Amino acid sequence: MVVHETALVVVDMQNSFCHPEGVVGRDFPVHECDSVVHETQQALARARELGVPIVYVYTTYRPDYLDASPTWRKVNAAVAANKAMVEGSWDAEIVAEIAPRPGDHLVVKRGFDGFLHTYLEPTLRYLGARKLLLLGVYTNVCVETTARTAFQLDFEVTVLSDCTGDTSAEEREMSFRAVGRMFATVAPWRDALAELAPTPA
Repeated sequence: MVVHETALVVVDMQNSFCHPEGVVGRDFPVHECDSVVHETQQALARARELGVPIVYVYTTYRPDYLDASPTWRKVNAAVAANKAMVEGSWDAEIVAEIAPRPGDHLVVKRGFDGFLHTYLEPTLRYLGARKLLLLGVYTNVCVETTARTAFQLDFEVTVLSDCTGDTSAEEREMSFRAVGRMFATVAPWRDALAELAPTPA
């Protein structure tokens, strides 16, 4: 059952980005990542209590990266050389602390946008979701790109500010300002989920 037509979408919370031994995270560590993961744990727990469906969108590639676009391969040559996010690898797995549970939904993507050439939109339409609570990494790349597309697809988007991460606080705040002008509301998870809690009788 969808609560208030809302779904929570987790973007790229994978070992590659969020673990110090991850291929991407070694060179581009997420600022205060432990805090982001901890807040995400709590947000997921509360969402599950409220019956909000949870959708994990994550990035994986074939070992030869032929399923990545030529532009992606050019921009991310070093990432590909180190076999980042190869399907079935530890690097591609969602971090253990917030791993999917039975009943959650999983959507694979091959680039920055959670919607482009994926099953995210059909999944959300199937769930009856009209409002999205969006979180993940990196704020100014995959989270922001997904938020912009969601807006254009007529979803009402809230980016959970304390559950998203970037390479610095400055980068994250710049992204919040950009997406908050037009495409999404930016709010802490407690405020966003408080709106979904049943009103006491």
